[in-house]
Amino acid sequence: MRTMLVAGVMLAGMAAGGVAQAAEAVHIPGADGVIHACFADEGKLRVIDPLVEACKREETALQWNQTGTQGPKGDQGPQGEPGATGPQGQPGQAGAPGPAGLSGYQQVTQSINNFNLAAGTESVHIVSCPDGKKVIGGGFLLFNAGGFLSNNSNGPASDTQWAVSVYNPSASGSVTIGTITFYAICAAVN
Repeated sequence: MRTMLVAGVMLAGMAAGGVAQAAEAVHIPGADGVIHACFADEGKLRVIDPLVEACKREETALQWNQTGTQGPKGDQGPQGEPGATGPQGQPGQAGAPGPAGLSGYQQVTQSINNFNLAAGTESVHIVSCPDGKKVIGGGFLLFNAGGFLSNNSNGPASDTQWAVSVYNPSASGSVTIGTITFYAICAAVN
């Protein structure tokens, strides 16, 4: 008797454990997204977990998807009205004035052939731009130099003149240059 009582308690415990497990594992909707239900003749509908229970003999099994299948493409709608047009023929707003520019580029040169400069002496040359133009650069070029000639200064003497100073640093010998050309770069500056 005692053995039967223990066996009965164990069976009841196992049944309760099975119900607890079934209550924990609810599959509504199922992994495939399908919802299962049972429909009775008197109009009652109940949703079920098909892994735990089935419909009764007097019920009709029903199922449907949580997300339905895509329907066919609809007809194209009518074309919309054209939008309003903006004002036409209106000039744009004037831009800001640009920076001052250059025009009338010109190089003014002065060449001296067989240029000689004695030892320890300096020679200064100024090249002027024509009227209406300003100096924007300058310099000098040497060809066929016999000896060393140093450049003491090279730069604008005024807004319209470029100055070059050359010097013979030798203590005893003179310097002879085949051709020396001094130049100023001039332009009209607006």
